[in-house]
Amino acid sequence: MKKILFILLVITIVGCTSNKKESVSSEVVEYDCVLESDTLVLKLQYEAKVELPSDEMLRDSVIVYGLGEVDYKKSNKRILKNNANSWLAELSEMGGDNSHKISVAGEITYRDSTYLSYLHIIRWEDDWIIRHIYKGTIFDAKTGEVLSEEDLFGADYKRRVHKLLVKYATPLRNDTILPSYEDNLYNNDIIQPNGNFIFRDSTVMYIFHKYEIAYGAFGNVFIDIPKRELGVEN
Repeated sequence: MKKILFILLVITIVGCTSNKKESVSSEVVEYDCVLESDTLVLKLQYEAKVELPSDEMLRDSVIVYGLGEVDYKKSNKRILKNNANSWLAELSEMGGDNSHKISVAGEITYRDSTYLSYLHIIRWEDDWIIRHIYKGTIFDAKTGEVLSEEDLFGADYKRRVHKLLVKYATPLRNDTILPSYEDNLYNNDIIQPNGNFIFRDSTVMYIFHKYEIAYGAFGNVFIDIPKRELGVEN
């Protein structure tokens, strides 16, 4: 007897307005899809809540670079069904009867006349584990161009940012955020600028995923550096 694959796919694009997050677009699309298979029962719930700037040029840049070319501008049932089938194919390869919940969020973390900072978050939850993946991107607010560490912090950024990361990581060595000790595998030498960061009101926050600078038990690690020490404070 055929088992039923049930995919609930909901994409919601929302935003808010503040002194930094100027008006953002809103769009709601819902799609339910039921597919059949002889081999497994797979349940997938997919939800996205994404802020997008109303400025068309910045919006396009955020879609392509901040969200990884996910075309939220043209959300419709055909595209959503394609997304559902893609997730189905990938998850089916894992085999077994599983339930998965994937939540996608996009947030404007900072905006002024010079910069727009964007954070893309994927939260994956299944029967065994919860994982979070973060991607930060900084845009030129006038041109929509993606700005690199060298663009923002200067040609010698690797040395400078490394020293500041170590400086602000040291107080976090409390065996909760980071281990209180260093060893041959995880030590201050590996805490290097990785291109994954966002702007906040007064800090630049670097994002390090699980195992990147500490053992897996510590999960993702976030290190804040004051903007004034990196020369990007307006």
